[in-house]
Amino acid sequence: MIHRDYFVNSNVQINISPDKVEIINPGKLLFPKSDFGKVSVRRNPILVDLVHRLGLVEKAGSGIKRIKGLTKKYKTKVKFETGDFFTTIFFRETDLKKIERKSNANPTQIRRKSDTNPTQIRRNWILTFLENENKITNKIIREKFMLHKDTVSKGLRDMIAQNEIIQKGDGNNIWFELDPKQIEHKSNANRTQIEHKSNTKEFRTDWIISFIQKNGSIKSKNICNEFNVVKNTAFHDLHKLIIKNKIIKKGAGNNVWYELNK
Repeated sequence: MIHRDYFVNSNVQINISPDKVEIINPGKLLFPKSDFGKVSVRRNPILVDLVHRLGLVEKAGSGIKRIKGLTKKYKTKVKFETGDFFTTIFFRETDLKKIERKSNANPTQIRRKSDTNPTQIRRNWILTFLENENKITNKIIREKFMLHKDTVSKGLRDMIAQNEIIQKGDGNNIWFELDPKQIEHKSNANRTQIEHKSNTKEFRTDWIISFIQKNGSIKSKNICNEFNVVKNTAFHDLHKLIIKNKIIKKGAGNNVWYELNK
């Protein structure tokens, strides 16, 4: 869209076949072919600036280098043809068994993969990286996703605005860390999850058996103190274990305790 020559009466064409994908764009190169991939000239500077402001492209003209880098990474061949039209050809797998296997894949899985948001993928990766490594730089993200510095910087600013990360350092020595609020929020969430799990009936009954094994007996007040539950809840747990013949009741009145049923 931003590279095509709008004075040529033709449309951008995308031809898909079993062995390749061709993208044909109206417009000649604006520089010698020997400089292809080395220099960048904007045919439609106003349109480029508009799309750049939307965060969809970079101004540096790194597209060709990124294409070559990604095709090398994923072991895919690419060919560029120049003339009155600029053509990019991506060669696909021609192994019929591989093609058939892909065509038989679960449509739901294919749809979900195509709907994946690249920005969200990078965000999740950055957060996971910071949980393990404590800090990250713009360069690390650029090299991981093969993006331009401006694109990475915009994503990092968005994460700062959402209180997910904070910027540290200055000048050429800048890095990013998890926002303390993010760490505290996650810690509280984990603590709540642990507390919820530990206060389930199954956890309490396992704890009762373990307590008796260590101490010989248990009273209802031990359960109330440990789990901050009312006496009726403690009695209910103990009654369930009695029914299952796991424990037996001893004593009477205000002096009642429970032992393992040997």
